[in-house]
Amino acid sequence: TLGANYTASVFGLAITIRIVRARTALPLTAVFVLLGAVLQGQPGIQTYAAPAPQTVQAAFIVSLAPALTLWLTATLGLPISATQAVVGAAAGLALAHGHAPWATLAKLGTSWALAPLGAMALAVALYLAFGRLVERWLRGWRAYGLFLKLGFLAVGSYGAYALGANNVANVAGVWVGSGALTPEQGAWWGALAIGAGVVTYSGRVIDTLGRKLTHLDPFPAFIAVLSNAIVLHAYAALGVPVSASQAMVGAVLGIGLVKGVRTIQRRTVLKVLLAWFVVPLVTGSLAVALGWAARLAPGA
Repeated sequence: TLGANYTASVFGLAITIRIVRARTALPLTAVFVLLGAVLQGQPGIQTYAAPAPQTVQAAFIVSLAPALTLWLTATLGLPISATQAVVGAAAGLALAHGHAPWATLAKLGTSWALAPLGAMALAVALYLAFGRLVERWLRGWRAYGLFLKLGFLAVGSYGAYALGANNVANVAGVWVGSGALTPEQGAWWGALAIGAGVVTYSGRVIDTLGRKLTHLDPFPAFIAVLSNAIVLHAYAALGVPVSASQAMVGAVLGIGLVKGVRTIQRRTVLKVLLAWFVVPLVTGSLAVALGWAARLAPGA
């Protein structure tokens, strides 16, 4: 479900503006997610593993609650934060047991706020720095279309690598914390699971981000994807999983603000923002309910 939700942040714009075909973009995303998770995903896994529930049953609940929520939002086409969903579930279950990792939650919460703002600022800066040059000098170039396609393939692949490095912790961190998987096993299993979601169930969220949030020309879309990838990779290096969807929405909105607020679909933005606030509460409540059900189950 994480792969289904986050593919839009990597190749969604390229697919919807028809620069890159889905049959090319989705396998590339799956492959580079795997590489990023295996090569650079372990710092984030360790961040989640430290305060994670220490039993396999708890890890199962903290995985199941976000998975159900992300499946629902992917079906509705809403790009939400898988990071918030997982942390909401872990925090809810921890609070139900009388303890919570406040220091880690504070660190993650600060990053949730800074990631979309950072992507927005970076997208604005890059567009102001290079947009006029491209629009004035390169748009009339015969090979401009090929240049954009190759650029999207390169930046999308980089974004998929950064996505794997940053977000495999959302899938595997609690399992490593419970002792069910080693960090290496968690990176491999998490990456394979994300890749499965990429190639099977990502279409509706791609449609929301690419068509219903704002209307972007190819080069501004390229800048948004590049900004998102840089922010994700930076946080992966710090070992702090952040939301690829939030970073991408921040980048898209940054471009929209530069080009004029009329290009932004406000109703879609409000739906996405509402989902961001509601999702941690939903997954936290669902994790608590599942924990109570597990206690009441025969033989528990």
